[in-house]
Order: sequence, then C-alpha cells, then structure tokens
Amino acid sequence: QNPDAQIFPPNPFQRAWLLAFESPLIEKLVFLKSARVGYAVFINTTTGWLIANDPGNVLVVQNTESDAEKFSTGEVGKVLSHCAPVMDRVIKGAKQSLLEKTFLGGKLLVGYATSPSTFRMVTIRYFYGDEISGWPDNIENEGDGVDLGIVRTETEDNRVIVLGSTP
Repeated sequence: QNPDAQIFPPNPFQRAWLLAFESPLIEKLVFLKSARVGYAVFINTTTGWLIANDPGNVLVVQNTESDAEKFSTGEVGKVLSHCAPVMDRVIKGAKQSLLEKTFLGGKLLVGYATSPSTFRMVTIRYFYGDEISGWPDNIENEGDGVDLGIVRTETEDNRVIVLGSTP
C-alpha cells in the first residue's frame, strides 16, 4: 500500500529472534541488547505477523506515556496503516484510539510502565516489554511491571512473553 515501505530483511541474529518467536517450545524471550539493533522493528514485524496469522490480545509496554504514544504512531502505527494483510484484519468502525486498536481475533494495547492501569483488566496472549531496565521497580506500590504483565498472560495457551532492554 505504501510505495515507500520496505521489506524487512533480517540480519542473521534477527532471524534467530524471529525463529525463537515462532517456536511453540519457547514461551519467553529476553534480550539484553545494544541500542539500535532493530528491536522495535522486531516488535513491529512480529505484531504485524501475529495480527495477520495468529491473532490474540497484544500488550506492548514502553517506559513512559510519551514513549507509548510515539511507538503507537511512529512505529506500530505504520504496520497498521501500510501493511495490507494487517489492514484487512483491523476492524473498521470499531472504536480505535491512539493506544488501543481492535482487529479480528484480538486487540493491540500500547501502554506505559509508569501506570499500573496499563496492567489492569486485560488478558494478554502476547506481552512485549521494551527497555525494561528503565521501568520502576514498584509501580505505585502495585508491584514490578514485568511481573504484572506476565500475570496477564497466565490464562492464555501458547502465550509469548518478549522482554528487551539495553543495559
């Protein structure tokens, strides 16, 4: 749909990430990575793939509200608005917001680690935590954000938990 869109040609290490994500034997992926290695592209690519191929509720958590808004519009927003197989699954006419998108078979929620409400009233199959080393240790006395996110996946079969951070 977008003439400026590019196919994501993964590097060998990124291909390994994608294979691990697809494996039914791997439930949790943890990346201690350097900056600018394509982790956001990995999140976008896998989110687009699962919306089109294996839908379920998705929670992507960024550090701050501002980071979540930037990610929603500047990163994953591109996948939702320019990738035809994903666009076909987004429910037209459904209430869509900056941080919540509804598609056939699930919802994409983009939240932020400084708000405990990000982790409330949701059941998640796919949980992505970005830059988790910058998350608060105890979000407003409600607990660790990573733990709160993982709890939201506990009732899902074939859940996938992806955590990444630069040191």
